Amino acid sequence: MLSIFFLFQYKSKIFNSVRLLFPFPVPQKQGVTLQLNTGWTTYMSYDGQQLLHAAAELIAAHELGHSWGADHDPDSTECSPIASGRGKFLMYTYSVSGYASNNDVRLELSF
Repeated sequence: MLSIFFLFQYKSKIFNSVRLLFPFPVPQKQGVTLQLNTGWTTYMSYDGQQLLHAAAELIAAHELGHSWGADHDPDSTECSPIASGRGKFLMYTYSVSGYASNNDVRLELSF
């Protein structure tokens, strides 16, 4: 059973007001692994400006990807194409703008 708590809000400094981490035990062959099943995303940038909906939705999708077990895309030509071309994929290490065609694509390699 997978249990996820995900918070959407409009604050730039969530950790000053909310501290939520819930360990979730996952049975493994070699014992138990704890995973944090809490995620959060905000529609406000670090400087207090509202993010564009496309960018905020992609950030939320990226963080939900982590909740479902996805890692960041490997740093290779195939998995991390240049940003000036079709853009980075959804699970790239840094957030993407949403304007490039690859921005909302996830790779099977990420999962």
